[in-house]
Amino acid sequence: GEIGQAMVAFGAAGSAAGEGRGPEDEEDGNDAAVQLRGLPYKATVSDIRAFLGDFIVNLQNETSVQLVLNRDGRPSGFARVQFNSVEAAAAAKDGLHNRFMEVAGGGPPDPKAPMASQGGGQRYVEVFLYSERPNKLRF
Repeated sequence: GEIGQAMVAFGAAGSAAGEGRGPEDEEDGNDAAVQLRGLPYKATVSDIRAFLGDFIVNLQNETSVQLVLNRDGRPSGFARVQFNSVEAAAAAKDGLHNRFMEVAGGGPPDPKAPMASQGGGQRYVEVFLYSERPNKLRF
C-alpha cells in the first residue's frame, strides 16, 4: 500500500530532477567528450593532442586530454578528451575514428623484431562519443 505509493512518487520526482543537469550529475560533460580506444601504450597526452590535429581548437581547456590508466598505473589504451561542445565532439569522432596515430619513438619497424611487436609505433584508434561508449557502466 503506502510504501508502493511513496516509491512511485519518489521515482517521478527523481526523473524530473534529472532533467535539470545540476552539478551533482556526474555524466555532465560526457555529451561533449569522446573516448579514444586502442591507443599505443607509448602514447602520451602530447601524442594525443597531435592526433587531434585541427580539432584541438575545440578542447575545453588545458586538462581536456586525460589518459586512462589501469589500476597498476599503466596506460590502458584509453583516453578521454573533453570538448567545448557536443558538435565539436561529434566532429572529432567523425574525423578521427579509425585513423592511425603516430607515436614519438615508434620509428620504422625493426627487421629483427618478432612480427607481433612490429608497428608498435602506429595503430588505428577508435573514437566514441563518451555518452555512447561501449561497455558503459549503468547503475
